[in-house]
Amino acid sequence: MMKLYRAKEKILQKFKEKFVKKLSSRLSFLCEPLKQSEKGMKFFMKKLVVFYSYTGHTKMIAESIQQKLNCDILEIKPVKPYSTDYRTVVDEEQNNSSVGKTPDIQKIDKNLNDYDEIIIGTPVWWYTIAPVIRTFLTQNDLSNKTIKPFATNAGWLGHTFQEIQKLCPNSKVDKGMNIVFTEDYHVSQLVTSPDEIDDWAERL
Repeated sequence: MMKLYRAKEKILQKFKEKFVKKLSSRLSFLCEPLKQSEKGMKFFMKKLVVFYSYTGHTKMIAESIQQKLNCDILEIKPVKPYSTDYRTVVDEEQNNSSVGKTPDIQKIDKNLNDYDEIIIGTPVWWYTIAPVIRTFLTQNDLSNKTIKPFATNAGWLGHTFQEIQKLCPNSKVDKGMNIVFTEDYHVSQLVTSPDEIDDWAERL
């Protein structure tokens, strides 16, 4: 009697295993189109890398991201170029950044309505976004777009990403990428791991 009971138990257990395996396979099949759809939506969302760079650090990162994503890129430039002397710019812009100055920028050659995602790169000037980027965000309506910011700095991020969120209240602003370089302007090197930057870019 006990042997018969155990035999029935084994048969029932095998049936359960087969049923669960078959059910899992069917659920996976049903979910696959949804996964593919999500990937497809991400693939077809048109992206634009927008950046301003004074030292060349932000430009280097922006171009690296642009190449990885194979998307369009837009460099924001001031109408009146900044001094080539770093210390002069630091002294002059300390007050400009703190009062939210928006210097004139050159006309952009991209139609922002063509893009779903805007990847914005800015150096950190006095704990916030560069004035040139502030002008860009103030002059252009990025409502209903996804904004993915990154900032280059020597370790003082400040309220850079909060400022972008403030200037784009009707946009979806994702968590920003903080990219740190060494402090010395003349010999500065990347401190943030390149792998960390690549991982972030992969998720864009």
